[in-house]
Amino acid sequence: MQSREEKEKIINEMAGIFGGQVSVLVIEYRGLDVKTMQEVRKEVRDTSAELRIIKNKLLLKACEGTEIEKIKDLFSGPTAIAICGQEAPATAKVFVQARKKFENMLIKGGIVDGQVCDAAEIEKISKLPSRQALVSMFASTLATPLSNFANMLNQVNSKFLYALEALKQTKGGELSPEGAAEETPSGGEEEKSAAESPAEEVAEDKSPASETEEKEQSSDNENPKEENSDG
Repeated sequence: MQSREEKEKIINEMAGIFGGQVSVLVIEYRGLDVKTMQEVRKEVRDTSAELRIIKNKLLLKACEGTEIEKIKDLFSGPTAIAICGQEAPATAKVFVQARKKFENMLIKGGIVDGQVCDAAEIEKISKLPSRQALVSMFASTLATPLSNFANMLNQVNSKFLYALEALKQTKGGELSPEGAAEETPSGGEEEKSAAESPAEEVAEDKSPASETEEKEQSSDNENPKEENSDG
């Protein structure tokens, strides 16, 4: 039999737990032997929860002024409670599977994330993915678009590098701006020379004609003198 000090210690401990952000599932273990309860307790522990068997009077006292007081009516008969953190679905699944193996076990209900649940709702909760599974799914969802974005960046980078290389090759076969500037005056001089050459040729072509005209004029000047001498 527990002493008064031991009972007070349990009440204070449970009051501190119930005052936090916890989910509590309640089962009735009537007809279950010690070995079966140890098996269920181990499976509950694997879900990061704790299965405890505490007298109903102590539970009623400990839950006063807390959210757990909403389910105080469940604290009757051979009661065991599972104190869950963020893995209530996983713990509920343990109870649902255990009930299939041990027909005498009864799921009474509980409170999950501040919401009062009956046995049917606990069974629905047991079908939800665990927190760890949700985190994995969320991480996978984030990773997918990020990987696609990374692939897109790689493709853009590759195309840019290819275009840059092609541009370098194209520039290699053309004149540089300096070379083009140097060629321009040379071309201008050739054009100027070509423009001046016909003028020189014309001047040269005119020289024989001038000599012929001078000879003709000289001859004409002489002929009248000859006519006069004959006269």
